[in-house]
Amino acid sequence: IAASERSGRLDEADRLFAQARARGHFPNVRRFTNLVDLAGLQPPSARTALRAALADARHVIRHDTSPKYLDRCADLNVLTARTLCDDPLRPLLLRLLTEDYAHLAVQERQGPTGALLVIPGADLRRWADDHRDDPAAP
Repeated sequence: IAASERSGRLDEADRLFAQARARGHFPNVRRFTNLVDLAGLQPPSARTALRAALADARHVIRHDTSPKYLDRCADLNVLTARTLCDDPLRPLLLRLLTEDYAHLAVQERQGPTGALLVIPGADLRRWADDHRDDPAAP
């Protein structure tokens, strides 16, 4: 995953991440939840995991209209570190979000479990609707 991410082969990194997660690796990066725990991951894997979480949220919003899923996707909370003083992932993930997902607002918060990046659910739904016909859109 890391080699693919570093060399810009993002589709390959995404595919390898999906396979690894299906085999039980990355247990803290569960699908279709509103909390994505990236604390402790290496930066390339964290970038890939964040893209996967955004793709999962978009899939749920676009394809499952039951209220329980829309509620679960209300906000996407990304845990970047367990302690507030050491957070190497935050700048990297903020850069990914501002460069590749500029249309999503990101709020930085300090939660009881550590440092969080929060993407509001309204932005996720607007983003999913705006890119409904573009399967390759980030």
